[in-house]
Amino acid sequence: MPTLKLGTTTAITESSGTLTYAQPTGILQLEHSSMAGTQSSSSTNFITVTDGSNPLIVNITPLFVTSKILITVSMYGSFGVPASVTTYSQLLRDSTLIHNFGAVVSSTDAGFVTTNNTTYLDAPATTTQVTYTVQTKGDGAGWGINRRQSSAQNIADSSITAMEIAVGSL
Repeated sequence: MPTLKLGTTTAITESSGTLTYAQPTGILQLEHSSMAGTQSSSSTNFITVTDGSNPLIVNITPLFVTSKILITVSMYGSFGVPASVTTYSQLLRDSTLIHNFGAVVSSTDAGFVTTNNTTYLDAPATTTQVTYTVQTKGDGAGWGINRRQSSAQNIADSSITAMEIAVGSL
């Protein structure tokens, strides 16, 4: 049974004409999506964060069923006026809620801007494409992404990144 070793670790073995590869470790792939435009809403139901053209969604197809997916989300905006408004955000894998984040209480200043960020480690246990989506809702008056409440001008870009991390033996 021929083998190929990397240092002291067996990377490839051959038996009866069949090659077996050791699963790698580390970051295997990275997918990224950003939203450069603005969104304004007063929705009290969760809606997908989007500027109309670029939703805060990222697709990734894991190479191994044992892989983990590290998702980072960075959002900027004015999350409501007056101070009694709170916005909530969530992360979905396909249509399944996997993570709640960012209960952000607003300011009475219409020029107020804050961040709403999260990092989440997922284990989707699949090698088919998964879609991660960011949704937000408020509990009262308007809120905005990538903008101040007092202005529709873009002030920042929001983004979502998914990194596949292999957890093999190599």
